[in-house]
Amino acid sequence: MTRLICLANSWRDGGRCIAGIDAESGEWGRPVPRGGGPIAEGRTRVAGRLLLPLDVVEFELAPPTYSTRIQRENRVVLNWKWRLLGQVTPSEVLKYCSKGRTVLHSSGKVVEPAYMARLPPKDWASLELVRATTVSFVPDPRKENRWQVSFSMVRFPKKYCLTLTDPEATRRLEGGGQVSSECLLTVSLTEPIAMHGMPALCFKLLVAVIEL
Repeated sequence: MTRLICLANSWRDGGRCIAGIDAESGEWGRPVPRGGGPIAEGRTRVAGRLLLPLDVVEFELAPPTYSTRIQRENRVVLNWKWRLLGQVTPSEVLKYCSKGRTVLHSSGKVVEPAYMARLPPKDWASLELVRATTVSFVPDPRKENRWQVSFSMVRFPKKYCLTLTDPEATRRLEGGGQVSSECLLTVSLTEPIAMHGMPALCFKLLVAVIEL
């Protein structure tokens, strides 16, 4: 059995994307169905409610039958008998934050698959927890009811601006509420996506905001 500290339950086309840290190994895991792809939203309900960041959930996972350089953290869900064990505090996950200047391989919003193919296996990563500073939330000018997050990393001045796919943070912002700028951010890298006839690229998404 795996005890996963949930660090994201985000929107993705066709359902949800769950991601978190294995409480024993300290490694990232992204549960996926046997055939890959998103998890149906109803499957992410545990103990009568949707799984939330900082929840600790227990279930059976296994390595996938194939691995890619893009999302090597994927793990196959063997059954849907998930058990909610409790929650951790934000301070308890600080140790999982990036120690170096990364935000998933580049300074922009996308990563070319060819770049990922050149990396050694130890450097493959599609999930990252960031201790953020100078965080601001702004409406996405291209998508109604969607938001973007502008932020820098602690100790590094580079500014990032990524699409927000955290449902809870989005609902609060759409309702006129506030989301604290003192927070941790979970960043995810998509599998290659081709848009508007352009070559396929891996997009960075801001999949969870964890307020401190």
